[in-house]
Amino acid sequence: TQSTWGNNRQNVFELVFDDDEGGECSLTLRDLTGEISAEIALRIATTLQSDQISSLTELNLANNRMGDDSVRHISTAIQNSHFSLTKLSLHCNRISADGARDIAAAMQRHRTLTKLYLGNNLINNEGARYIALAIQSGECALKELYLNDNRIGDEGAGHVATAIQRLCSLTLLYLNGNLIGDEGACHIANAVQSGECSLTTLYLGYNHIGDIGARQMGFAIQSTNCPLIMLDLSRNRISPRGAHHIANAIQNNRLRLQKVDLRHNYLPNSIVQVMTQAMERRKSFHLIAAKEHFRVEELGEFLSAAGDCGWAEVVQTVLNRIVTLQNGRRILKLKTYHM
Repeated sequence: TQSTWGNNRQNVFELVFDDDEGGECSLTLRDLTGEISAEIALRIATTLQSDQISSLTELNLANNRMGDDSVRHISTAIQNSHFSLTKLSLHCNRISADGARDIAAAMQRHRTLTKLYLGNNLINNEGARYIALAIQSGECALKELYLNDNRIGDEGAGHVATAIQRLCSLTLLYLNGNLIGDEGACHIANAVQSGECSLTTLYLGYNHIGDIGARQMGFAIQSTNCPLIMLDLSRNRISPRGAHHIANAIQNNRLRLQKVDLRHNYLPNSIVQVMTQAMERRKSFHLIAAKEHFRVEELGEFLSAAGDCGWAEVVQTVLNRIVTLQNGRRILKLKTYHM
């Protein structure tokens, strides 16, 4: 089966589905010059609904600035298709809450979908609610959900938290780069220890989580009901007080958690030492607490990141000493402290 489309800049894309051997196939139309307009999206959608297309398993339309109208056509096609889609990539497409509503409808009708990439869009709290409702509908088999960089705040995190404690199949949730604070973190912490959650991997880095959220997360990961194996809390607003709760939690030998990322928070040496000792007792545990060594060219990047932390305290980075590696390259060994 062969189809040809063009966009508003006269680019032409050709798709050939080869079903002769009944094998799986995928379609990638990403990083196109210009954008996929609603007109082109409708033509793609019409092709996707063809009886002759039955082996498509992966659809990648990322980085095309599609917008909600185009996404509506694609979502409708997925609902009415004859293939069993398992992976859908729609990140970086200017999708708002309206587009998220259409995608949620497709999620419930297409029960083979297990991976959904919606990062770097504009779905915000309302869009998160639509996605969450689809997850908890009982008609969704999604296992991996990427909602990073979507302007989702505490309200949206609350919707997602409600969904993941309703016996859904989700095992990986990516919420990095949003606007989630302590309230949203507490919602999620309560969900992961509910006994009904199946999440094993949770990314909450690059948010606004402070000590209250860290405390609740510390309580959650100690729960025997918590299924988490990997937790990312990097680049939040966790001070020594909040870090203390995480440190206490990882000393629990019954903990399922095997990896925690706390980079770009303030972890004093005393807290890191407690965590390191816990790691020594639990040989399978991996802590990412701080990057101690930097190449010279990385110093500027580190200083810039440290200045954007938003903590009440000012992070002061100082040169400790210069060391020489075995390969002869010089690096800077740094340490951080609060003034």
